[in-house]
Amino acid sequence: EKNEAKKLKECLIKIINLCKKNNITLIGLKFPITSIYSKKIEGLSYNPAKTIENHGFKVIDLKTGFDDKLFKDQDHLNDLGSKEFIKRLSFKIANLN
Repeated sequence: EKNEAKKLKECLIKIINLCKKNNITLIGLKFPITSIYSKKIEGLSYNPAKTIENHGFKVIDLKTGFDDKLFKDQDHLNDLGSKEFIKRLSFKIANLN
């Protein structure tokens, strides 16, 4: 697992460096997941959001705040949840500065 996390982080840093080199603004996005799934995977991530922020880019955090009824499974929103996600994402993008 640690080796996989290391590879994922290395790939992310390559993406970040490509964005910087080509003057591309990278915006990270934390997708929503159910509260139960969130507790189950707590501490298992290599924390890509931190890596992105440490390189000077922003991260939009929509991981929490969605009622579990808005999911069709542990990490995929249903139709109603998708509409709510788009609404919240649009608001966050409009208010990035």
